[in-house]
Amino acid sequence: MSELTQALVADSYAAAPSNILDGLTDDLVHRKLPNVPHTIYSELWHIAFWQRITLHWIAGIEIPYPTSASDSFPHLSST
Repeated sequence: MSELTQALVADSYAAAPSNILDGLTDDLVHRKLPNVPHTIYSELWHIAFWQRITLHWIAGIEIPYPTSASDSFPHLSST
């Protein structure tokens, strides 16, 4: 088993992926902090966005590259 596989599905030096987000409240993941460009939610959305595109590319499904860097982050209303 590779180190990456072990880190994702077994015991490793790092926290288990299933435990990384434990304890984060909805308020905390959407909290905007001064001088921090993205919330935790936005960063996780960004990661999932690129993971989905990469998996599609690997599977031979043609997905266009985003036209703007901001396209890989959620578009949230400012309410």
